[in-house]
Amino acid sequence: MASSDRTTTIILAIPIIGLVYCGLVFGALLAFPILRDHAPLVAAIAVLLPLIIGVSIWIKPSVKRKDN
Repeated sequence: MASSDRTTTIILAIPIIGLVYCGLVFGALLAFPILRDHAPLVAAIAVLLPLIIGVSIWIKPSVKRKDN
């Protein structure tokens, strides 16, 4: 796969994955009453989970580079 094709795929895939994730969180809130009762906690987890994953993906190459 060429670099431009990979970039295009990433640019198109990230918003779609984000919409699917939001739909899953919203659907879970509608489907499970216990999640609605604890909406602030669910919202905090829904925000922090992708943030932590993104930061770990972003930081991992620089940590590897620093070790070498």
